[in-house]
Amino acid sequence: MRYAKTLGLMLLAVLALSAVMVSGASAAEGSLLGAKGEPTTKDNGTATFESTGGGIAVKCTSSEGKLTEVTNTSAKFDELFLGCTAGGFKCTGLTDSTAGSILAKGTVESFDATVGGKLTLVNVYTLSSPVHFECLGVLTEVRGSVVGVVTNANGSKTTTVTSSLVGKEGKEELTEVEGVPHHLESETGGSAFVESSQNQNVTATGAEVEVMY
Repeated sequence: MRYAKTLGLMLLAVLALSAVMVSGASAAEGSLLGAKGEPTTKDNGTATFESTGGGIAVKCTSSEGKLTEVTNTSAKFDELFLGCTAGGFKCTGLTDSTAGSILAKGTVESFDATVGGKLTLVNVYTLSSPVHFECLGVLTEVRGSVVGVVTNANGSKTTTVTSSLVGKEGKEELTEVEGVPHHLESETGGSAFVESSQNQNVTATGAEVEVMY
């Protein structure tokens, strides 16, 4: 199975996270056939980011973004998380002007993979650069890559594709795709990097696609 190189560690961005809409793929890759243009992404209140040891736990009330096709199996994502708080206090990205907002950018690639003994379609999200945000003046950095499982059925034709990222208390449920590891990491206030998790469901909406894996 062809696998693109890991572009660098990620977490909060990933956020973004939505399904790649691609126009075709080789037999070794999962695909979403027939989409063109820039699908939009949206999440209403499911994004939660946590690190092991209780270093940071962030909850965002919504996110919105877009996907821009790069190749027939990859895209760039821009995802803006809104209403982000930790312990009731707003968390704001260093490059963001609105309190409680955090912008994440990166790449996403679509693959077919065996998960729990079953063939399925997964999306690997990688931050193009670490995300930095402050909560009460304390700086957190997140980096890494994360895996989301497409929940649409194989062969289904649809204009909306949902990716599910499952994680809790700093541990991601799926951390490997065909032998390649993917991990989220975060550090707060200059501490050491620790394993982190992202729990989120994101829906991408665009042209009609056929889910194939």
